[in-house]
Amino acid sequence: MQETLIIAPERKLITPQQAHFDKTKAALRYQLMGRASCDERWYVAVTALDLGLQYHTGFRKDGVTPEFQHQVMIALHLLTLEKNMIDAPRTIADALLHDLGEDYGDQISFEEIGERTDKIVEGDCRLLAKEYRGEKKSVREYFDPMSKNFRISIVKGGDRVHNLSTMAGVFKLAKQIDYCDETEEHFFEFLKLARRNFPRQEPIYENLKFTMRTQIQIFRSVNAQGVAA
Repeated sequence: MQETLIIAPERKLITPQQAHFDKTKAALRYQLMGRASCDERWYVAVTALDLGLQYHTGFRKDGVTPEFQHQVMIALHLLTLEKNMIDAPRTIADALLHDLGEDYGDQISFEEIGERTDKIVEGDCRLLAKEYRGEKKSVREYFDPMSKNFRISIVKGGDRVHNLSTMAGVFKLAKQIDYCDETEEHFFEFLKLARRNFPRQEPIYENLKFTMRTQIQIFRSVNAQGVAA
């Protein structure tokens, strides 16, 4: 009897980081689609998710984490604070697109972002970009308008929280220390101004500040133990 040779299909190797991204991305899509099915305003966030996925296809600085994981995790975090947001759908859309103009401005314009989402998200993305097509903003030009915008003041806080949680192993120790110092010296003041401008969102700003302060305390405690050892 002639033997039959069975050739197994090649198995695609998926890293733990990619598997985590696939799960969190799916969880976010389900949450956004569920909200959109009840409130059409949420479709702007669904569109933002698809638009972000279209461009953010690379990896973060560690070389293994999908680039768009950053935006997905910020959005999932901010969704837990949705109750106190003035404009939750666009705030989440902004979170998903906050790096698009800066990172991929050579491929997509702010006008195109607005055509895919809406003019308000387009304007927010303009404010969120530190640099666009060779033009770089000063620190004051970048941060001052943010504390006066109730959507992106939250997004920038969520961005800072996620950066603090993922900087180990990616940034050099000196840069991590500087990032913590800058957060305490300047970013907390930014949140204070935003809280004063938008008191309805005060619980969100306090949540973000508490989370950052806890992250910084843990970072300093761990590094102090390393020095002592």
